[in-house]
Formats: sequence, structure tokens, C-alpha cells
Amino acid sequence: MKKFMKFCALTALVLIALGMVLGTVGQRLNRGPVDPRELFTAASGGERENRWEERLEEWGERMFSGLEGVDYELSDSGFFAENHEVLSGDVEHYPVDLFGGVRELVIEAGACDLTLAYSTDGSCYVEAENAGKFQVYAEDGQLVLKSLDSQIRWNGTGRRLTLYLPGVQIWEEVGIELGAGRVQFDGLSAREISLEADAGQIQGKGLSAEELDIEAGAGSVELTEAQTRTLEAKVSAGSLEFQGDITGSAELECSMGNIGMTLLGKAADFDYVLQGAMGSLVIDGQEYNALAAEKRIANGASKQIGAEYSMGNIEIRFE
Repeated sequence: MKKFMKFCALTALVLIALGMVLGTVGQRLNRGPVDPRELFTAASGGERENRWEERLEEWGERMFSGLEGVDYELSDSGFFAENHEVLSGDVEHYPVDLFGGVRELVIEAGACDLTLAYSTDGSCYVEAENAGKFQVYAEDGQLVLKSLDSQIRWNGTGRRLTLYLPGVQIWEEVGIELGAGRVQFDGLSAREISLEADAGQIQGKGLSAEELDIEAGAGSVELTEAQTRTLEAKVSAGSLEFQGDITGSAELECSMGNIGMTLLGKAADFDYVLQGAMGSLVIDGQEYNALAAEKRIANGASKQIGAEYSMGNIEIRFE
């Protein structure tokens, strides 16, 4: 049900935005031949700065404000593992037996405020306050945490979970999927990390990965002091803010949301492959808007950024 509601809301938002754009462009074309740049300015309301960001935020607020405070049912059928205990409410120091070690961290969180922390004694445990249903266990080399609330409100319920990890370690794989609420972490390291924010916020500091995969549907992902060799990011109607270092390559795809990148170094450290339509792309202060075809910028660099936008905004800054 949750994914169906999200799909309906996103579809409606896309159709509203597309209808307004096509209506504006059609009215301009009726007046005769026109330069493509005039179409872009007309569709953006005549504003060059933040033209789509402001309008899309307004449309998004109108769409999703109607969902705030609305109760809806979420079934936990098939969500939790049958052979492990399901907890709820207030929980103090619930221990997790790691059976000699785990290599992967898997989190599927919904309707909660989840914090990843580190224990001081090398143990693994979870604490909860006013939590809905949740489950945490170790099996087949994976540490798994799942949370779900069968009666939730879109604007959150103040349900809190804290997962204490057994000290800082380099995971083989980390996967975090957030349905609603918030996930926070500090100092997460792995060979592969996947972050998916269907709704809500994922906030992280000090992330380190060889391969980083990010998806933001209607949610947001915010990373500071991050480092990765490769980044693949897809944003639908949500947002991504990335501050840190990319040592290899990045592929950015933005449909209707916003991507902001603040990278170490300078613009000439990368080669670029750019492609866009009705959105906005800015690299180190230089605008690349309404690209009629793929544009390549060759700096003879060893690193590369590919950026593709439809009706979204991408800004790449350097420090």
C-alpha cells in the first residue's frame, strides 16, 4: 500500500508538471517561430535562477501536504522473518548474537527515526522508544534490521530506534532502504553501499565506499565528508546533497528533483558527459541548460562525471 500511494503521488506530480510545461510551450509556439532558448525561458516562468526548483517544490508541497496527518494501513505480512522475534514499544539493550561475525548490513526502515551508533564494548544491541514493530537479527553473515508500523502518519510519529554496531568495521555490503522517517549514521564504511529513500531522510557523515549507489524517490539523502570511488545516483522527485570526494567516476540522473554536489578539487579534475532537457545544470558556476544533444567536455582528466537531467536541477560545486 505504501509503494502504491507513493507511485500515485509521484505520477500525479509528473503529469501536473508536464501539463504545465507543454501548455506554456504550446502557447508560445502559436505565436510563430521561436528560439529554443525562448521556449526554455517561457516554460520556466521567465526566471533563469532556480526556475524549476522553486516551482517543483511548490507543486510537491501541494501534492504531499494532502497526505500529512492521514492514517493508512501497512500490512506486515511477509515482511518479517518468521523464525525471529518481532518487538515493539520501549526496549532496552536487546542483544544480537552475531554468531562469530557478519559481513553485510541490511536495513529496511519505515515510520521511525533510526540512528546507527557504535557500542563501547564491542557488542551489538538495539534500543527502542515508542517503536512500532521491528526485528533485528544476524543470519547467514548478515546483520538485519526491519521496522514497520501498521498504523502510521505521513508526518511521522516520533518512534525511535538505535542500533548499536560492534565497533567501526569495513562491511562487505551495506543496504539501507527507508520508506518514511529518518536514518542517521556516522562513519559507515563498506565495499558497496546502497541508499534508497522512498520518502523521509537519510543523513550520513563520514561515509566511505568503493561503490556507492543512491536512489531518492520522494525522499532526501544528505551526505557530508563522504568518499567513494564510484557514485551512481538517481533522483526522481526527491533530493541528494553530497559533500566529499569522488576518486573515480559519478553518474547523476535527475528527473524532477534536485542534486547538489560539493566536491574536493576543481572542475578540471573531471571530464564530463552532459545531457538535459527542461531542467538546470550548473558546473562550477557555468550553466549548461536546454542541451539539444549530448555535450562532452574533455579536460584530459582521469575522473569523469556523467550528468543527465529531465526537469530537475543539478549543481556541481568544488572546494
